[in-house]
Amino acid sequence: MYYEDIQKFLTITIKNAYLQISNTDIETTFNNNDYVTNCDLIIEKYIISCIQNTYPNIPILSEELNKKDLNGTYFLIDPIDGTANFANELDIWGIQVAFVQDNECKVSSMYFPKLDILVETIKGKGTFINGIKTSIKKFNALNKSMISLNSKENLKLYQLLLNMGNNISRVRLFGCPSYGFALVAQGCLDAYILIGNTKYDIEPGLLSCIESGAQYYRDNICIIVANSNELIDFLRNEIYNVF
Repeated sequence: MYYEDIQKFLTITIKNAYLQISNTDIETTFNNNDYVTNCDLIIEKYIISCIQNTYPNIPILSEELNKKDLNGTYFLIDPIDGTANFANELDIWGIQVAFVQDNECKVSSMYFPKLDILVETIKGKGTFINGIKTSIKKFNALNKSMISLNSKENLKLYQLLLNMGNNISRVRLFGCPSYGFALVAQGCLDAYILIGNTKYDIEPGLLSCIESGAQYYRDNICIIVANSNELIDFLRNEIYNVF
């Protein structure tokens, strides 16, 4: 099984998946106080069908229809990452997929249709954004760092921002984990924090950051990717003062 072939397949699949909804009216419902749209389901069903036709013996973990956790070798699907943005017609949202082998993410593709951004990563071969190989931003100083973070717990998120205060330079909130990871991989941000530990939210973007040279910390509360361990240590301490 060649990772390059899987990469090509995943990229073509997610680009075609977007075409399935390009003329679809968005219908939004709420599930556990979170957004779900008809387009999430359309995209996910399409990608599942493509995987089953091409790799029928490999199981699938996906956000809406196949949530049961998997181990070993499998595909991951997040049909619309940043669904709240998508439902409110904000352009920062993406489709992301990954291939995991022996519990290690080997291949990922993330596509942001409205931004015309494609992020492709193969373990050991680097991360490419629109065909250009990426590298992380050089760490300068803690108080000059720009970070982004994402959490569904608004009050705790705001408290975390207050606590960090002037220790860092700027914070940007995008509401789309894959986009935060991509910005670290591209060298635009010093760090990205995601409160949560769902594989389909994390694995594609984490691989893109690692292959761009980022450090990371991960446990059952959060994932942090950054351009220095000093920044990770600071952010981790601040997170555990709140969450």
